[in-house]
Amino acid sequence: MKLLDLAKNFWLKHWSEDNLSHGANEDIWKYVAVYALIGVASSAFELARTIIMMLFCSLRASKLLHNQMAHSVVMAPMAFFETTPVGRIVNRFSSDVNSIDEDFQHVISFFFRSLLDYFITVAIITVNMPWFLLFNTVLLVIYYYYQSLYVVLSRELKRLTSISYSPVMSLLSETLGGHTVINAYNHGNIFTYYNFENIQTNINFIFNFRSTNRWLSMRLQTIGAIIVLITSLMALASLGSAHPISAGMVGLLMSYALQVSSSLMWIIRMAVNIETTIVSVERIVEYRDIKPEGTRVIEDNRPPENWPSKGEIQFDQYTTKYRENLDPVLKDVNLKIEHKEKIGVVGRTGAGKSTLTLALFRILEPFKGSITIDGIDISTLGLYDLRRKLSIIPQDAQAFEGTVRSNMDPFNRHTDAEIWKALELSHLKPHIERIVNELGDDESKPSNLLETKISENGNNLSMGQRQLLCLSRALLNPSKILILDEATAAVDRETDKIIQETIRTAFKDRTILTIAHRIDTVLDSDKIMVLDKGEVKEFDSPEVLLRNKESLFYGLCEKGGYLKNDNK
Repeated sequence: MKLLDLAKNFWLKHWSEDNLSHGANEDIWKYVAVYALIGVASSAFELARTIIMMLFCSLRASKLLHNQMAHSVVMAPMAFFETTPVGRIVNRFSSDVNSIDEDFQHVISFFFRSLLDYFITVAIITVNMPWFLLFNTVLLVIYYYYQSLYVVLSRELKRLTSISYSPVMSLLSETLGGHTVINAYNHGNIFTYYNFENIQTNINFIFNFRSTNRWLSMRLQTIGAIIVLITSLMALASLGSAHPISAGMVGLLMSYALQVSSSLMWIIRMAVNIETTIVSVERIVEYRDIKPEGTRVIEDNRPPENWPSKGEIQFDQYTTKYRENLDPVLKDVNLKIEHKEKIGVVGRTGAGKSTLTLALFRILEPFKGSITIDGIDISTLGLYDLRRKLSIIPQDAQAFEGTVRSNMDPFNRHTDAEIWKALELSHLKPHIERIVNELGDDESKPSNLLETKISENGNNLSMGQRQLLCLSRALLNPSKILILDEATAAVDRETDKIIQETIRTAFKDRTILTIAHRIDTVLDSDKIMVLDKGEVKEFDSPEVLLRNKESLFYGLCEKGGYLKNDNK
């Protein structure tokens, strides 16, 4: 394309010289046709270059990096999400990906175009004015000096600009998620202040980054003016020589001399922009290379289809940490849970009750020791094979946008009758019917109750109803092991009693670990596990532990008011 631009300029030079020599153009249509043909060819090449750069280079690279980063983030361990603000993750997927989508291809294209412009311009001027090469060498040294100063400063400012954008996104996400609480406590002014502070910090970095561009531009344009002055003086000096430069060539050289300053300025600016834009690529690659939590499927070591067939759980000197640099949260856990046993897990806040759940699902990997289920070490299995064989009703119950059926049976493995039975056992059916009845004669009213809409994050369900939905999912899962992580913390006592009765009857052939928020819900368990500071202090039946007034379990029951009648 640059060769076509060069041909266009030389054709204009030939056209003007022919006009001067003959006083008029004898064949004007020939000149117009050739000029138009060159222009059309140049436009076609420009269009082809844009399409190739956009579709086959920029967007393809952006899509590839985005997909790799998305896969890496989804497979990242929980420690990553606990230490990384949501706004920082959103920033990588929005601002940084957009830089590769739009900015990077323009910067690369403009850089090589300016570089080619510069070499062609210097070659043309040097052929006609050899002394120009000496002046150009001196100017290149000055350009390099300014470029070395500008690169270091602008690169770091670009990185700080990207980093300062993350707190803005984080605060916005947190404010939208908790706006009801903020309004209830009338703290809107505080969050408005925090938002202005974060935005002001981001604007300060942007202002300084753009100021460095203006600083470089002033100096490069001054040097460019000197180049034009030198070219014009050398052109005038050639008029008195034996081989003066023609008027057409003087005009062509002056036009290219004007481009030298612009080309050099854009070479430096685009070279710096490549370095600053590549920061976005570095940030994406950083998230792309996150160490995943574990292999999803280990083909050489897949468990039997009916595993676990009994539900025996063996902890062998098991120790785990949340992160490498932290203290252990579970220490030397050594016990065995027989099949069909109902185990109640109690302890003070921070004792390690929920951590036990994380360990069973390998959300936390063992630091020492092992967990064996029905004779198979779970650390040797793929995460997919392990987690789909276990059932859990979490404390923070979640629902997904869709229907009741898609929430309970996303893979369409069960019949409507099985789903309805699970809804009835979990006592969620009346709530679903009430939601449908409230729609009245609305056109969106479903004909099948299982197609009842669930809004985003289950916002049309209460916290207790979402926990009942999780109970329904567990009822559909034939797993022999069920973990209840304070599963009824958000329901009233009457509903809690009904759910506990359902658990005792519907899950009587399963091994159940119940992390208790109310001790009376685990008093009828086969055994009680008392945790304290990550260690198993007591593990025996409730009757045995309550007979010992020095036991931790007796103290918890006494402080909770569950032994008042006995004391009387």
